[in-house]
Amino acid sequence: MRLRYAIGSALGALALVVTIPTSANAATGTFTYYPYGSTEALRLTDPTDEVCHKLGSDDEAAYEHGKNGTDLWAIVYTDEGCTGEEMTLGSGKETINDFTFRSVRFQ
Repeated sequence: MRLRYAIGSALGALALVVTIPTSANAATGTFTYYPYGSTEALRLTDPTDEVCHKLGSDDEAAYEHGKNGTDLWAIVYTDEGCTGEEMTLGSGKETINDFTFRSVRFQ
């Protein structure tokens, strides 16, 4: 009798674990960046990690002065689709002045 209850409890716990949805992973914090030549800051807040974030539309120029205020590494890329030259920014770090970028990924 005890064995049936133990097996039933174990199966119930397994069913509960399997049906609980997992949340998407995201960085905590804000990545701040500026359109080239602008003083108006744009922000990505709590961005999803392991995803390429395209910044702006196709006709917009590149961005500059990226500051990683998230708890993950930010890798900025010169081209869309997280391709081209890259620069890796630790938490609290900024891009160098002459580096412009069009996409970012958080890891």
